[in-house]
Amino acid sequence: SAGKQAVTVNGQSYVVQGNHKSGSGTLALTYSGTSFTITAQTSDDSSSVSPASYPSAFTGNNNDWLTADANLPQKVSAITSVPSSWSWSDDGVTGLYDAVYDVWFTNTASGNIVSPDKHLMLWLHKPNAKAPRGSIIGSAIVPGASGTWTVWSDGTFISYVSTTKVYSLSFDLRGFISDAVSRGVLTNSMYLHDVFAGFEIWSGGVGLHGNCFTATVK
Repeated sequence: SAGKQAVTVNGQSYVVQGNHKSGSGTLALTYSGTSFTITAQTSDDSSSVSPASYPSAFTGNNNDWLTADANLPQKVSAITSVPSSWSWSDDGVTGLYDAVYDVWFTNTASGNIVSPDKHLMLWLHKPNAKAPRGSIIGSAIVPGASGTWTVWSDGTFISYVSTTKVYSLSFDLRGFISDAVSRGVLTNSMYLHDVFAGFEIWSGGVGLHGNCFTATVK
């Protein structure tokens, strides 16, 4: 199941979602604006490639939920900047999880979608037991984004994995989009459709806190 709630932060609309994907177990969270804390998570998909859940906040038009003031979808060539910020904490949290942005792109300016044509992911934290799809194709330093990022891709997913654990990021997402275009994974004719930030959880995760996600497409 994927319980969702429309919220507003700084006059802009977002959606907070549980996005529990596993067929068994439960997921629960409390929220205020785009900040949320995991209060229950009983699934264990540790042996699976896909996580049990992706509790997150997003802006865009996804699975019948629309943030009407998001300026999305937007053609990549028309985007000048995407200022975004997010912080998170895991003090004392046990389990198998990551902390990631998942950014969706489509080939056409379609409206509501449930799956994209391409993913751009930012891994602020990667657990030792899990890795992005594909293989390492290089590294990147993106202006305004903390440190060096290892780049993974399988042609559909392009993932930027921080070489250190990043608990707070305030940056221009356009820098990563431009890098992905330069590597041929995205193209300027594609459309940015949705921007998510949250936790992919395979097991545990109670106490994970995501703080005040924002993203504005200009």
